[in-house]
Formats: sequence, structure tokens, C-alpha cells
Amino acid sequence: MNAERVLQIAKVLEQGKITFGKVENFYHWLKEEPFMLEGQLSLESLTSYEGIEKVLTQLMRIQHGNFA
Repeated sequence: MNAERVLQIAKVLEQGKITFGKVENFYHWLKEEPFMLEGQLSLESLTSYEGIEKVLTQLMRIQHGNFA
């Protein structure tokens, strides 16, 4: 894992905490494998750049009240 990936995951965790109040709540949401317009998310999504971007996109949608 390179430094860039670590920074991306830190950003995801920060946004997850903002969205759900606690990191634990974010993990629980991600474990439930939520659906989004571009497909399904999971913990495995955090293993690739594209997956991380999809998670971030969905977190931003939730924060802005757009759950699609």
C-alpha cells in the first residue's frame, strides 16, 4: 500500500465519520454492502482507487440528501 492510498483511505474515514457520526457506524453501513447508482459497495471497495472514489461519491450524496 502506498502513501497515496493511505491518504485516500484516511479521507474516506473522515467523510464516513462526518456522514454517520462515528467511524463504527460508517463501517457498519459499508458492511451492509449498500447499493448506489454505479453498483454495490463493500469493504472490498476500499482496495482500489475506483472503489474508494465510489464510496466517497456516495458519502457526498448522503451528506447532501441525494441518496441515488
